[in-house]
Amino acid sequence: MKRLERFYNVKSKEDLIGHLVVGMAPHTSAGMVGRIIGYCSANVGYAHPYFHASKRRNCFPGDTKILVNIDGDVKRIHIEELFNLYDEGEEYYENQAYIRKSPKDNVKLQVYSFDRENREIVLTDIEEVIKIPSPNHLLSINLEKGRSFKTTADHLVIVYDRERDEFIEKRAMEVKEGDLVLVPKLKNLGGKIPEALKDTDIDHLMRLLGHLLAVDSYLDHPILEVLEKGELPPFVYSLPEENVKTFILTYIETSGERYNRGVLLKGDRDLLEDIDTLLNSKFNVLGIFLEEDRGLLIRDEDLEKIYNFEEGDNFGWLLEVKSIDILKYQGYVYSLKASKYHNVVVNSNILTHQCDGDEDSIFLLLDAFLNFSKVYLPEKRGGQMDAPLVLTTILDPKEVDGEVHNMDVVWEYPLEFYERSLEMPSPKDVRDLIETVEDRLGTPAQYEGFGYTHETSRIDKGPFVCTYKTLDTMLEKTEAQLAVARKIRAADERDVAEKVIQSHFIPDLIGNLRAFSRQGVRCKCGAKYRRIPLRGVCPKCGSKLILTVSKGAVEKYMDVSQKMAE
Repeated sequence: MKRLERFYNVKSKEDLIGHLVVGMAPHTSAGMVGRIIGYCSANVGYAHPYFHASKRRNCFPGDTKILVNIDGDVKRIHIEELFNLYDEGEEYYENQAYIRKSPKDNVKLQVYSFDRENREIVLTDIEEVIKIPSPNHLLSINLEKGRSFKTTADHLVIVYDRERDEFIEKRAMEVKEGDLVLVPKLKNLGGKIPEALKDTDIDHLMRLLGHLLAVDSYLDHPILEVLEKGELPPFVYSLPEENVKTFILTYIETSGERYNRGVLLKGDRDLLEDIDTLLNSKFNVLGIFLEEDRGLLIRDEDLEKIYNFEEGDNFGWLLEVKSIDILKYQGYVYSLKASKYHNVVVNSNILTHQCDGDEDSIFLLLDAFLNFSKVYLPEKRGGQMDAPLVLTTILDPKEVDGEVHNMDVVWEYPLEFYERSLEMPSPKDVRDLIETVEDRLGTPAQYEGFGYTHETSRIDKGPFVCTYKTLDTMLEKTEAQLAVARKIRAADERDVAEKVIQSHFIPDLIGNLRAFSRQGVRCKCGAKYRRIPLRGVCPKCGSKLILTVSKGAVEKYMDVSQKMAE
């Protein structure tokens, strides 16, 4: 190939016009083919809406539980809560996404990932967390043993290929019944025991904890002084199997009942998922979640593993996909970027791919052919990420993100539309008056003849940078948004203010209040405590204690919300 003449012979960027390129979202292995037709001066890439929608960022709903490590503590928290643990003061807005990269108060946040090469669970750093508006529907992927997770339709799902004995990736919309999804073995999760418990009879404490959780009287017990509220305390994951066995057997003796050749544990679903995580990590046991939240079933053969401390040498359990449901959804979805391994453990310990990052890439098609191949890409985990191993040359509008299906394609709006607008109807009430992409799906017209209502001399004759980036404070940003609403008759300023408060400020306030209520305290000497010591000062050095979640973090949007409401 060294003797071949140059293909591009580029002397200026204009020489590339007409050439094919590959567009990709980060951490995927599938690219979309496009063609360069020109350049613009704005800090964006203009393309057909389908091209953008085919690479749309994919994420989880906010109530998705994710397995993380926070300052050495093993926890399962909502991904929305994880987002709120990052500093909102350094948040920025890019490509329709709110992005945060710095944890509050220098807290060390890591996520558990699966090393596909060595087939084991490892800790990895979180590079950033992201929040974006959700598409109008999600997919619920339901596995055997009562496990499931929800995600956007184009999210990458990790499935097992029996023939090749390897894990591959599919879009959620491509997953089918019978596909195998991994629940990895959660060995060596780590964790630490609080200082206040180091001189405690741990076995006695585990009997007490198992009983209180089982009879649902936990919330009213003074044990709250040292244990997490309403959930399995993180330190339990760090205990030896003997102590964990005491806790599990006490829970079974208190609330368990015989059911179908096993023992059925009753309790809150979140708590049962915590217990299932504990059984997985300590005894190589995978429970069965019964339908309608009836409980967690532990088979008799798995009880033997608890009694005999059978560890096993498997890397996890491969569960079949039983069904896939389409769910309507409104609000935000959340994403994170996990270093190196690019996968996470969600809900009832299901392994899936992380969400895509916040930037797109464009590179020349010949670059994809010459410089990316499994023959010479690194075999280690992550070596094939961001490599266009699959190219899509035909763009099917039915398979791209659903938001683009709502785009109107008419050359002019009918008179009836303007007459109806005087009544201030909801957009869905006049939906039948305006043709959209959805009306053309499956026909030749889905690709061509898209109308627009206003001519323009140049599509990039506008702001080079998003106003959200140029305005400094949230008050300035909201005032600018309301100023636009006041100028547009079709927009109700009050409605705009209510939606901003309800969809952005209130969820943020709730998340920060939750974090504030569960926070510990720290000292300048480096000591940290889950609860305030009775002395009111640091037991180690006598210095004043500092809150890990400040009052200002909770109140940051209160003034803005009040001014908007006024």
